[in-house]
Amino acid sequence: MTSFGQHDVVPGVGRYHDRYPDVQIGLAVSQRLPALLDAGLDVALTRATGPPGLGLVSHRMGRVCICLCP
Repeated sequence: MTSFGQHDVVPGVGRYHDRYPDVQIGLAVSQRLPALLDAGLDVALTRATGPPGLGLVSHRMGRVCICLCP
């Protein structure tokens, strides 16, 4: 997720903050999905192949295509 976070999430967070400067934003980029409530988080963005389960609500934000070139 770090590459996705750096290239796709961080610019979007910057634009959001420019539009809503009174909203406090903390951003952590990680390779794992945190326990949202235990970590005190409101939102998590993750790449997934299916629904999250565990009583979480998901919304598709886009599609990521990966190409491996030897």
